[in-house]
Amino acid sequence: MPGFISKFSKIMRQSLESTFNELDTIENEISFLTDYLELQNYVLKIDLIMNLN
Repeated sequence: MPGFISKFSKIMRQSLESTFNELDTIENEISFLTDYLELQNYVLKIDLIMNLN
């Protein structure tokens, strides 16, 4: 559960900060999506396969 709260707060912060920036780096986008998918995996209790190659 602590990991969930930490990741949730991180994606909320990134989401709010992105409203002030017109562009973002691909690294930040990948980090955001990875954290989001990990949260979805936790909430939905399903196995997600992520391939970011």
